[in-house]
Amino acid sequence: MNKYKNVVTKLESKSLEEIIIFLRSYSSKLGKKEEHCRDLMDKEKNLAFISSVLASGLTVINNITYHPTMSEDIYLKAMNIIGYTKNNRNHNYTTDEIMFTLGYIALYYKKTTDYRSVG
Repeated sequence: MNKYKNVVTKLESKSLEEIIIFLRSYSSKLGKKEEHCRDLMDKEKNLAFISSVLASGLTVINNITYHPTMSEDIYLKAMNIIGYTKNNRNHNYTTDEIMFTLGYIALYYKKTTDYRSVG
């Protein structure tokens, strides 16, 4: 995961709009929405929690209400993916999936920070 350290540093300094552009670039490489990080899916409903990148940020489908939100549950799942890839050299995640996950985490931090500064 050390190879992604520069990516994380760059993402931290990007604006919300720049992070969204970053996510769009990886989202388009991931193909169907159901393939956006297989662990970020509701297995029962077979729906991706992260379904698309919109102008306002990621559309994250809450697995109870299916309303778009920036969900802490999905953030925690994303953090689990990163933790797993750090600790398991034989993980099956693609570079695109890892980059998308890092972008989601950065967007979550940015949106949370922006929200707190307003409130």
